Amino acid sequence: MPTPRILTEPHLLSEESGVHFQQMLSGCQAVPHDLLIVPGIREMSAERAERLRSRTVGGAWVILESGLCFAGEGKRREQTGLWEKAFGLRFARSGRVSELFVEYAWPVRQIVRGFDVGTLLESAEGVIAWSGGKPVCCRRRLGRGGVIFLGSMLGPGLGAGEREAELVGRELIEVIRDPVRSLTLPAPIRR
Repeated sequence: MPTPRILTEPHLLSEESGVHFQQMLSGCQAVPHDLLIVPGIREMSAERAERLRSRTVGGAWVILESGLCFAGEGKRREQTGLWEKAFGLRFARSGRVSELFVEYAWPVRQIVRGFDVGTLLESAEGVIAWSGGKPVCCRRRLGRGGVIFLGSMLGPGLGAGEREAELVGRELIEVIRDPVRSLTLPAPIRR
């Protein structure tokens, strides 16, 4: 039976975020067996994206945390194009938001500190969080599993010991174990 895994890239942003997710995993009440956390990602290859997609379709859940907040425009276009193809996500042209906070509607309503630069989504389909009124995080079913995309990094908040980030992170992981909650979409936030 698969066990939860954290798949980092060989750069500081991904590695540090991965350490914080690992510490949070240790404090979770219920951890799904087939969970892959891919923190601070900005150098994913097409082969790795296809392997993750295959695992997702087969029943795994992937938490994909974008690390593009500090990447150039060319890298952002390359990576978001790859993620669109592999996971069916749709991204906005600009990564800029005017808000320092991310407002989650699922799996728990919570405001979390974010960055003024994120990987914004174009479509509101499956959106679970907004920043500055723009969609920045989503949940998407693929086959028997799914992907939770975090366009605003959660790992740094975990590392800073921010209780709001820890609450959202724990709930994101624990909700996957609950089939009723994992299938329930968030109620839209009125703007």
